[in-house]
Amino acid sequence: MTSRWIFAAAIALILGGCVRSVNPVYLDEQLAFDPALVGKWTDPGAKDVITCAAREDGKSYRIVFIDEKGAESAFIGHLAKVGDLRLLDLAPEQPSNLADLAQAHFLALHSFYRITDIAPSVKFQMMGVEWLKKILSDDPQALETLPLDKDNLVLSNTTQEIQAFILKHRDTPGAWGEVKEYVRVAAASTKPSTLPAGAAPAAK
Repeated sequence: MTSRWIFAAAIALILGGCVRSVNPVYLDEQLAFDPALVGKWTDPGAKDVITCAAREDGKSYRIVFIDEKGAESAFIGHLAKVGDLRLLDLAPEQPSNLADLAQAHFLALHSFYRITDIAPSVKFQMMGVEWLKKILSDDPQALETLPLDKDNLVLSNTTQEIQAFILKHRDTPGAWGEVKEYVRVAAASTKPSTLPAGAAPAAK
């Protein structure tokens, strides 16, 4: 694992230090596509924009984050129902212009978001990095992580283990950050987005 280049996807408007994982946080049978998520969204207090389009498979999204300078970061999103929680899993689109040797070294990391509402606005939370660091300091066996840097945590657990941890701490004080809200600025597109190469598969 340490010999691979890990593509650490950065979403400037919401990430900073964040919790990511090698494996997705969903299983195929938990996918719960919601067309209400499709459209163009923005943070009322910022100039960043999120566009969300349905992909041709009918169960995932192509989500593009556009910062105030116009820089774009494209992701494949899967909305899943895990217990009584809705989780959005994001993994970066694999660049199509990489040579085969570089493609073989690409590992798309997943980030995950607790969706608390979709209509009329999208509201979500991220797991608290500092809270999780404290948990792991007190109990190093609680989760398995990769040694990257002090500001980012990358989980190497299985999908089922990550889900169990999330559900265990669904209501734990400090486990989830502040609720972020994005409002709709454009109607949903009826044209599905095509699937780019390199989408990260669901866990088996």
